[in-house]
Amino acid sequence: MSFSPASRQPCRLTAFACLLLLAACGVCGAETNRYLLDIPAYNWQNGCFGTASGILMGYWDAHGFSNFYTGPTAGGTAPINNSGTNSGIKSLWASEAGVDGRSSTNYGHVDDYWIGYQNEDPDPWHQRGYEHPADCIGDFMGLNQNRWTNMNGECNGNRDGWAFNYFDTSTGARRINFTPGPEAGSPPRDIQSGLRAYADYCGYGAQVFSQLADIWTDTPSGTGFTFQDICREIDAGYPLLLMLQDHVYSNSSGFNPDIHGLVICGYYISNGVQKVRVRTGWTTDPSSYDLKPWADEKWYGWFGSWPRGVIGFHPRPKVREMSLSGNTLHVAWDGPQARLYDAVADSTRTLHWYVVQFAQSLTSSAFEVISPATCRLSLNVSNFTHDSGFIRVRHLEEVQIPDTNLAGAVHDALTNKYGPDDVFFDLDMEEIQELDARNTNIVSLDGLEYSLNLTNLLLDDNLITQLDALVINSDADGLNDGDRLSLSNNPLNSYAQTNQIPHLTNNGVAVYW
Repeated sequence: MSFSPASRQPCRLTAFACLLLLAACGVCGAETNRYLLDIPAYNWQNGCFGTASGILMGYWDAHGFSNFYTGPTAGGTAPINNSGTNSGIKSLWASEAGVDGRSSTNYGHVDDYWIGYQNEDPDPWHQRGYEHPADCIGDFMGLNQNRWTNMNGECNGNRDGWAFNYFDTSTGARRINFTPGPEAGSPPRDIQSGLRAYADYCGYGAQVFSQLADIWTDTPSGTGFTFQDICREIDAGYPLLLMLQDHVYSNSSGFNPDIHGLVICGYYISNGVQKVRVRTGWTTDPSSYDLKPWADEKWYGWFGSWPRGVIGFHPRPKVREMSLSGNTLHVAWDGPQARLYDAVADSTRTLHWYVVQFAQSLTSSAFEVISPATCRLSLNVSNFTHDSGFIRVRHLEEVQIPDTNLAGAVHDALTNKYGPDDVFFDLDMEEIQELDARNTNIVSLDGLEYSLNLTNLLLDDNLITQLDALVINSDADGLNDGDRLSLSNNPLNSYAQTNQIPHLTNNGVAVYW
């Protein structure tokens, strides 16, 4: 018998996200106050983005990815703060000889790249003629490293205390898994590529993105990362890095401008005012946060404090253990484990769920679910009788269905429901082949873009005006050749009639309206 583990984390960033989040994160009027629990509070050490990235990786180390930190501090799991005996956790982003179990002759990040705050002199490693192999977050992201010129056409760097990120400044678009070229010098490094490289160094995969904020002065109009995007990331269980910066791109000597790195861990909406909850990197108190308005204004009285752009980090699940004893299959994996607190409802939600799946071959069109959904990171599957095949762990992606009438119809159509009864996952949506939702006062179809196995969709006598979700669905090989869509007696707008319906029919869908 032979088994090969595989893991999957869907990361679909689609055009409907902003629309559905208007309802999902409550910007339509009601007070909303949500934030992720257990975000570490690390006080500044050897650079703000080093500290902020340490907070981010420390969070994930304690929430599903135990290999991000493997030192002796706090028994090998990143602690909730870096005070007292926890101070050695700084080696997560700034390793140093003689610190956190490292020998006094084993040079690290601080020994090779740090002279003093804001120092612009050549890095100390030049005096030895060699530098240590990269082994901490700061090494991979270029923190404190004075080795590049003309980075992204903005500045030289990095002076001590600083790091740099290559945003798409020409279009304001999101860069996903981007690595800078060697034009500014080798090795090419920045914050976003460094996070992904560090994850790889630790044995994990990750999807990393960066994007200018929509509120930053120089972001092209109509582009950029929005408050609704922040809501989506937090509701999905992913804290974000945020760069604050002055409205300049280099200092007088050509090095980095004044910046600061924060961690976004929540959002707050009251009376139409949208705020983000941030961990500053200047405290060891886990209960200390700042609430700042999502607006192009100076957040703090000191330098470098206008919100410029965000960096997102999605670590991917990885199967780490699998065994078969009799007919019981044991599977264990690393993967996200986040909890979201809703202060208005005074309730906590577990955000990340998984199922174990089996297929006879890797080219199989469908993996069979062989387990109940779980938020744990291990599972025993009894009565497993397959002689050979492939096992994978699937990370379930939550689907927002803001129209309650559509949500009710979807729930009634499900024969198998995965995870909590009040949450829809992508796997739930994929189970639906036929959906009869006639005469149910449906206005919005958001959420149906995930129903990729639909063949017959009956939506007659509703209040539907546009078909964005169905176009996305069809373009993702959902509704297609020979499938049926019935839309009679709906107030479809002109764009739906002249653009979206022809688009669907061109994909082979039989549309009746």
